[in-house]
Parts: sequence; C-alpha cells; structure tokens
Amino acid sequence: SIEAHIENPSIDQLKSNLQKYKNIFTTLRYQRSNFNNDVQTHNKALQAQVSEITNAKDQLGRQVLMINEKLNNHQISNLKEIKLKLKTKADFDSLNKTLKKFDVHGETLSDETLYTSLLNFFNKNQSSTTGRLRMINLIDSITYQYTKSDGTVVDTSQSGGTTTTITAFVLSILLSEIKEKDMQVHLPIIVDEIAALDATNSNTVINQIAEHGFSIFCATPEFTATVANNVGRFLYIGDVSPKNILLPSCQLHVIPEHIEYFGEKLETPA
Repeated sequence: SIEAHIENPSIDQLKSNLQKYKNIFTTLRYQRSNFNNDVQTHNKALQAQVSEITNAKDQLGRQVLMINEKLNNHQISNLKEIKLKLKTKADFDSLNKTLKKFDVHGETLSDETLYTSLLNFFNKNQSSTTGRLRMINLIDSITYQYTKSDGTVVDTSQSGGTTTTITAFVLSILLSEIKEKDMQVHLPIIVDEIAALDATNSNTVINQIAEHGFSIFCATPEFTATVANNVGRFLYIGDVSPKNILLPSCQLHVIPEHIEYFGEKLETPA
C-alpha cells in the first residue's frame, strides 16, 4: 500500500509510510511463526501420503518373503530353492526414488515436482471409496525362479513334473492367503498328469495342498499304486457310463458309489 515512486512526499506521508513498515516488521516474527506452523501442518499431511507409499512397498516385500519361506518348507526334486519374483509398476518405483530426495519432516516446503508426482500417482491408484492405495495397481507381474542344487539360477520351465509340483505349491499358498484364518476350505486344486511326477514329488505336492486346507483332484493316463495310495480315492473314467444322459453336453455323472478306495475306506467327504 506504499507508493514507492512519489516525488516530494510530505512529512505526513513519510510518517504514514514509516508506520506501515514499522507495523510489518513488528508482526514479522508472529507471521514467520504462523508460517512455520502452517508448513509443519502441511508436511504432516504429506508424511501420511509418503508413509502409505513406503509402507505399501514394505508390505509387498514382506508378503513375498513370507510366501517364499512357505514354498521352501518342502524339498522339490533337484531344486535347492524357489522364489517368487515381484515386479512393481514403473511409476510406483519412480515415485519411491523421488521420495528419497526430499525431507518432508522439516519446516520447509518441498519442491513442486514432489507434489505433482504425488497428486498424479494418487489420482491414478487410490480407491474412490476408501481413499487408500489399491495394492493390485502397484503390481506389474509376479513370476518365480529356481535355484538348482548346483547353484544355477533359472527362470524358465523345468521338466513337466517339476513345473506341475511348483505350480501346485504356489497355488495352494496363494489361495490360503485369501481365506479367513479359522475357515476350512475344501476347494479342489486340479493337478493333471500327476503320474509324471516321481513318487517323492507326487507325495510332496499332495501333502502340500492338504496342509493348506485344499483337496487335490488329479488325473493320470496310467493307474499307479503310488498315486492311488497317496490320494486315497480314485475313479476309472471309462467305467462310468450312465445309460440315460440328461444333457447332450454332459457325458459323465459321477456319484459316490462309482468311487473306489485304496486301502481302508475313509468316511470323510470326498
């Protein structure tokens, strides 16, 4: 409100201008204190968003580590170790790198690029109902790699039997993660060509699926005593030929009396 270019100001004008400057500098400390408080309040809100991003990265890492520990509770063929490999989205990785360059815990405002990055990321990846990050949006892909007994690390398929075993392992563990802890689930996990596995691996995969609360349904072109003994119940497909087919598209109706038992008959549901 002070005119800086007036010529020949009067004494009253000079006094008025000096008083205005005096008032500004008198309240400067108070204004600076308010400004610092506003910045700290702002940074606390920013910290919540930054923490959500860093915690999401840590949570994904912990989850994959836990699953990898479960995967290696049993020995599979000639494999020393199996690991899930998590690849997160490029914009998520880029934002995490950007966050490391800024300190959001102080009394200064961060560079505009940080706010732009956060705003764009949350607009794209947060839930419209909860306002929290959608974890599925952060994951680009999940694959697994093998470490052989000689230390060689490969990420391509092994023999059919080994791949079948690992697939069943991973599936049973991942499914067990999405069910309630105190819930019993008898969801079938289907393993084709189980006779392609050796006796050790077939027993391992059956036990692995059972340990996580699921039931194994498997098929094999050849009847083997090992598989029949481990599974407990079996059925010869060719022996089940109902006389009256209810639907043209359904050629097979299996009822309990068609199922045979290896060893002692179990009374628990099939």
